[in-house]
Amino acid sequence: MNYKKILFTKVDKLLKGEYSVKEFSKDYYFFYLDELPDGILTDDEFMFFGDIQEKLDWTDEDPDEVSRSYGWMNYKQYTEYVRRITEDFLQRGKYDFDKWGKIKSAILKEN
Repeated sequence: MNYKKILFTKVDKLLKGEYSVKEFSKDYYFFYLDELPDGILTDDEFMFFGDIQEKLDWTDEDPDEVSRSYGWMNYKQYTEYVRRITEDFLQRGKYDFDKWGKIKSAILKEN
């Protein structure tokens, strides 16, 4: 089974609008946590896909102002975040915590 291809397919469905964030969360979150075998991805791939999964914990349809002050994103912001880090990852093949943190901050300021 090509787990990397499966994960990218799930991400692609979100980015194409074939999945809502809620649907994506149901399909992606536990697949990443429970079905992905240890060592099947490179460290950078593991961190990339893990970042997408972890940010779901900080995403809500309409987070209140207190939640936003702690870095929560709404669904539109989350989708844009995933779009931008996916583009960066596909171009460079590297996980970049600092750059992606700046991407998230910029998205939060835009909206």
